[in-house]
Amino acid sequence: GEYSCVLEEVTARKNDKGTNWVSLKFTIIEGDKANRIIFVNYFFTEKMVERSIKAVNKLAYDFGFELPVEAFTSLETLAETLNNTIAGKQAIVKQSTGKNDFVNYTVTPVE
Repeated sequence: GEYSCVLEEVTARKNDKGTNWVSLKFTIIEGDKANRIIFVNYFFTEKMVERSIKAVNKLAYDFGFELPVEAFTSLETLAETLNNTIAGKQAIVKQSTGKNDFVNYTVTPVE
């Protein structure tokens, strides 16, 4: 589906296995799914770190912000930087299912 959302907050997370990620919490603001939550996660595992850095940089850029290199000092710093720049902004979040029923998200800022 495709949903009109507001980015509520960005959080640095880590699970019991040591996997690190940044979680973007969106609230759907229109339609029959209004007030539901969508979490878009960027994982910083050895396999995914390069892709996640590119995706997060592109996301910030699409919202009109350029992330400084220092934002990537830690995931907490990255989450704080994103909260200070893009939290509260509106976006269209498109949800699709890829290989192995893996859910993919595309986030497009609303002008």
